[in-house]
Amino acid sequence: MYTFKGFYLNIFFILLLAFKVQGQSSAFKITGKIVDEKNIPLEYVTVYINSSSIFTHTDSLGGYVLMLPSSKVDFELVVSMVGFNIQKLKFTKNSVPEFLTIKLINNQLNELVVRAKHDKYWYKKWQIFRNGLLGENQYSRQCAFENDENINLSFDYHEKIVLANSTNTFIILNNALGYKIHVDLHEFSSDGNKTSYSALKYFEENLSKDENKRKTQLKNRQNAFKGTQSYFLHSLANRNLKEANFEVFKVKNIADIFLGSTTVRQLIEDGNLIKTNDSTIYKYDSVNDRHILFSNLPLLVFNKNVYSYYKNPFSDYSFAFSKIELPNYYAVFSENGFISIPNGIFFHYTWGSSGLASALPENYEVPSKFPVEKIEPTIKLYFEQGSIDSLKVNPSSSANQNTSFTKSDDQLKDNKKNNFVRPDFSFKPTELEKGQDIFTLLNRLPGLKVALDMESGEYNIWFSGSNTNLGQNTAQDNTPALLYNNRLFSGRKDVIYVLEFIETNRITEIGLVKYGNSAMMGARGGTGTIIIKTE
Repeated sequence: MYTFKGFYLNIFFILLLAFKVQGQSSAFKITGKIVDEKNIPLEYVTVYINSSSIFTHTDSLGGYVLMLPSSKVDFELVVSMVGFNIQKLKFTKNSVPEFLTIKLINNQLNELVVRAKHDKYWYKKWQIFRNGLLGENQYSRQCAFENDENINLSFDYHEKIVLANSTNTFIILNNALGYKIHVDLHEFSSDGNKTSYSALKYFEENLSKDENKRKTQLKNRQNAFKGTQSYFLHSLANRNLKEANFEVFKVKNIADIFLGSTTVRQLIEDGNLIKTNDSTIYKYDSVNDRHILFSNLPLLVFNKNVYSYYKNPFSDYSFAFSKIELPNYYAVFSENGFISIPNGIFFHYTWGSSGLASALPENYEVPSKFPVEKIEPTIKLYFEQGSIDSLKVNPSSSANQNTSFTKSDDQLKDNKKNNFVRPDFSFKPTELEKGQDIFTLLNRLPGLKVALDMESGEYNIWFSGSNTNLGQNTAQDNTPALLYNNRLFSGRKDVIYVLEFIETNRITEIGLVKYGNSAMMGARGGTGTIIIKTE
């Protein structure tokens, strides 16, 4: 016969058992040992899950323990130590041995490493490598390399591409997102436009101890995630593409898509784009707990959380866009949007050029709810001189699409205090627009041309126009001067150098002097002047 005491005791044990089972289901453990060729235990070997922040080091007996979330169905285990060949093993959650012993092979080549001196083209090669690996975004300028002597650079003069690999692990210190990214680079190639690389990496938490900087880093992580393909896949798994501001089309005729300026509406009317929804490109495999993206045609995805006016052929869609190719018809990904079985998947355009500067670990905890930001689909230009009627706007031009013009009393007041220069026109980037690269922002200034030299990996900037000295002349330096917080810089080398270190999230206003007022700058502003103000 049960007493009340016995009844409650049984309930307690049932709840305890349920809690224990629930705790066990939330994660699983990998244990093992790392030894050398003579079966001698190796201490302080790095053991990690590729592309994640899950890592550990072996103890004095060569032992290690890794805890993985239960959602981690497919993963790659990597073992790395200087002087030994890297070992990488692929597993599924159900195929991992209870105790995994891994033997490392001594790498005799590491005993003697001969390094070539930097040649005169090293800086150009480094710029292409850096831009290709990190991506060209607002976070890349807050990244620094440690142990960069482990990176080997070369140049294929026939193919005109930069090649790279690493002798040992090097570290990317990402101060914008608060990570130390440990990288073992196997292959890298880039022509300054298209980049491909193969690497093993893990993310070490490195958030600032300063509370304000820490908050900024955490906010940057959210913003970075919202610009990635992982956010798109995460939204797809949760069946909320529309709420997450994504729009997806199947590409029926790829040959006619990106040839000059066009509109999405016209492409739909011509039958080249087919509007689609999650049910036609996504399914959940409940047996294996997998999320699957599938399509027999390439996908064109617009991310309406991010604006992109640079090299955007769609005059009616001023958003970042990417193309996804699935040569084997499907790819597998986790609930938080990270791809576990790529199956040959290929990304083009925005997601094809994203790099490690905006990358997050695969076990990044996606916020349950992102803060809602007001979307402003226009760039407001503020004119200091003349009337709005004097501006001739071509309604068919994609550069002027969705653009409104207003006078700014605030600017007039500011310029009464500062008569050094009055901009012909300027714009104030919105919070979403501040997420763009500085050179993308500059492309929004009418008449300003920004081009990347594919061979050197360096930017060229000039004004085009009818004024005598504003056309590009290859025989002279036509780079406009830069007025940055009332400090004047001139000459291509100095201007580009300063621009590369400006934090776009701090910009309050971007303007230019193209006509007439350039005389106020003298010879230093003879080719026009870019004006940038920061908070």
